[in-house]
Amino acid sequence: MVDWKSALADASWFHITGITPAISKTCADSSLEAVTTVKKMGLTVSVDLNYCAKLWKWGEPAREVMTELVKSSDIAVGNEEDAEKVFGIQAPDVDVTAGKAEPQSYRTVAEKLSKQFPNPKTIAITIRGSTNANWNTWSGVPFDGKKFYTAPIYEITEIVDRVAAGDAFAGGFI
Repeated sequence: MVDWKSALADASWFHITGITPAISKTCADSSLEAVTTVKKMGLTVSVDLNYCAKLWKWGEPAREVMTELVKSSDIAVGNEEDAEKVFGIQAPDVDVTAGKAEPQSYRTVAEKLSKQFPNPKTIAITIRGSTNANWNTWSGVPFDGKKFYTAPIYEITEIVDRVAAGDAFAGGFI
């Protein structure tokens, strides 16, 4: 049991990742309770879709739980795979394993998520192209419901230990 009002009394922002509700029904219920409570408190809520199939084994499908979290969020962050696996939304002409990850290809994903979930003010898509284990490209595309913004594509070479692109992007975006 978490007293969300006390625990977050001085907070202005609450961020949650899709990993948390994927762990168990108790974690999913706690995630939904937290988001509902902090919204009533007036906090900004961001949610990272962060889909991990190996964790969603406890019964409820990711789509059911994540729909409720995204509906209550102000900002939703994810990548094209999260959008496809959770909500069935695909990015056209994308092949991240071949390093093909052009920002404009993600506009459709952002627009469809925005249409399905009108509450979030911003839908932000992380983009990672994987040329190989040591060479990736990174970028991101936020969509505010009207304007689609594109960031530069960064070449990341000589990778020693990959960091999660979504976590890094969400942290920087927030």
